[in-house]
Amino acid sequence: MNNLLTALSSNTIRGNNKMLLFIVSTIFLFLLTIILFSRTVISYNTAKEIQSENETRIETIEKWKKSVAFIEKEDYRPINKEQINSVTSDIMVAIQVYNLTLNDFKALPQTGSNDQQDPYQAFTVKVSGQYADLVKFLLNFKAKDALISLMSIDMSTSDNKVSANLNFRIYIK
Repeated sequence: MNNLLTALSSNTIRGNNKMLLFIVSTIFLFLLTIILFSRTVISYNTAKEIQSENETRIETIEKWKKSVAFIEKEDYRPINKEQINSVTSDIMVAIQVYNLTLNDFKALPQTGSNDQQDPYQAFTVKVSGQYADLVKFLLNFKAKDALISLMSIDMSTSDNKVSANLNFRIYIK
């Protein structure tokens, strides 16, 4: 290093334009190499981050595909919102099939936000009839392939008949 400083400070290099041009060109190329190398390292790291994000996306998509395949194999699954009327009609027909009397049928107002984890439409149904018929209806409480959750049953008896108030949810996609 001392030899280089001594050579630079001497008048022999200053007078020799070719030598001076060579030294300046070498320093310039060295700095350019450092800059390009650092940009290459930055680009490599950025590419690795993008690759990692893509792998995460691919894993998420694969999990989603497995979930969809699992749901599609199930007998019961969430339905489209347009199918709610069809499902409730099936429940009303089942009430008649099991010789029960429909006293009341209401859709309950949606509660919570629109971004619920498990969106659903809640209903309440009041039926009355013979105990054996009511039990058969409850054992077969379903409608097509809709995912329905029976939330509560309140039963009471009067005049040799059983009345039941059912609260249930129909899950929506």
